[in-house]
Amino acid sequence: MTWGQKYEPAVSSLCTDINVYTGQWINPTSGVGAGQDSFYEYLLKGGILFGDTELSQIFEEVLGSMRLRLRGNSSANNCVSSNGYPSVYWNINMFTGELANYWVDTLQSVWPGILAMNGELQDAKCQYELHLSIWKRFGLPPERFNIFLNKPELAFFPLRPEFAESTYYLYRATKDPVYRTIGAMIVNNLDQYARAKCGFATIHDVKDMSHEDRMESFFLSETLKYLYLLFDETHPLNVFEEDYLFTTQAHILPISRLRQLAKTLPNSPFKDAQFVRKPASCESSKQSRFW
Repeated sequence: MTWGQKYEPAVSSLCTDINVYTGQWINPTSGVGAGQDSFYEYLLKGGILFGDTELSQIFEEVLGSMRLRLRGNSSANNCVSSNGYPSVYWNINMFTGELANYWVDTLQSVWPGILAMNGELQDAKCQYELHLSIWKRFGLPPERFNIFLNKPELAFFPLRPEFAESTYYLYRATKDPVYRTIGAMIVNNLDQYARAKCGFATIHDVKDMSHEDRMESFFLSETLKYLYLLFDETHPLNVFEEDYLFTTQAHILPISRLRQLAKTLPNSPFKDAQFVRKPASCESSKQSRFW
C-alpha cells in the first residue's frame, strides 16, 4: 500500500482496514491508535533513518491534517479543552470527518513520543497528560477508555510499552526529572499489580487487577527496555542517541550505517525481483509442515 491510495475528501490520513484484493477501504475510522499508529511512526522515522524528504513531507501533511480534523482545532494550545472536548486526537470517519467514537486506547499513548521526536514538545506534553491521568486513576490503564462515559470500554491491559516509550522520549527531549518520577511510578505499579510467580502477567481487568495466564513478548523487548534506558544515562544508546533509532518493536537501527547502505541500492529497489523475493536455500519437506 502506498500513500497514493489514500482517500482524502475529509482528512489526509488513512483508515484502519483495506481490502487487499479491491483496494477499497473497509473500516472508515481514522486516528492515531490501534491499526494505524505504526504507519505514522514509520513516516517520521523513515524520514529520519534514510534522510527521505518525501516521507518527512508526508508526515508533516498528516500532522497538519490531524491537528485540524482529529483535534477539532489546529490552534488549540490548551491541554484541557479543544472546542469543548479534551484535547485528544479523536478517531473520526475519514470520508465524512465526523467523530467516530469517544474512546482512546493504550496504543495512542505512543503519540506523545512521536510528537516529541518531531520537536512538537508542547503538543507532546499535552497529549501525555491525558494518558498519565488514566494511569494515575487506575494504576495500570485499560486497553480502551471512553472519555464521554468516563469508564473503560476494554478493561484488560497486556503490559503495552507505548506510555513508557513516550516517557522515555520526553525525558530525552527535555531532561525534566518529572519523567523519571513517572517512570518510577510505572515500574512500581507493574511490580505491584502485574508481577506473577514466573514473570509479569497481562491484566485481565484493571478494576480488580485480576491476571491472565500470559505475558506478551513486547513486555520484555519494549516495555522493560524503555524503562531501563530511562534510568541509565550512560548507556551507549543514550550517549550516542543521535545515531540510533528504534523500530516500533524497539529494535535498534544505526542511522549512519543504514544511510550508507541505502546509497548502494537503486532508486527503486522493489522493481528488481531480487530485492523482493530470494530463492529458498533448501527445499521444505511436506512432512515438516504443521498446517
